[in-house]
Amino acid sequence: MRRLKRRLRREGLTACSYLKRAAPIKDREGNVIPQFEQEKNIKAEIWKASGRTQLEMYGQRIIRIKNMLYQGNEVISEGDRIEYHGELYEVISASGTEIQKIEMEKVT
Repeated sequence: MRRLKRRLRREGLTACSYLKRAAPIKDREGNVIPQFEQEKNIKAEIWKASGRTQLEMYGQRIIRIKNMLYQGNEVISEGDRIEYHGELYEVISASGTEIQKIEMEKVT
């Protein structure tokens, strides 16, 4: 049986910036300083977190969580940062290969 590829709808995609995490560096005192590569513009489908499962997982933090579906060439992983509507989010969960399902939390 032939499997059909799923694609995201163009009208549902919004523009955002993607900052890929590079190797963190350590200063003279041993503190780990996260370092990020230059940002790239991507398009993804983004919406607020909701539902019973996410509410049980994140509790009061759910107001800072957003979900994202991304289909493109970049491989997004946990710890990477995404800028969306002028706010910075950190990826807390990433899964999938063809279409990545990502949960991200607002960085304060």
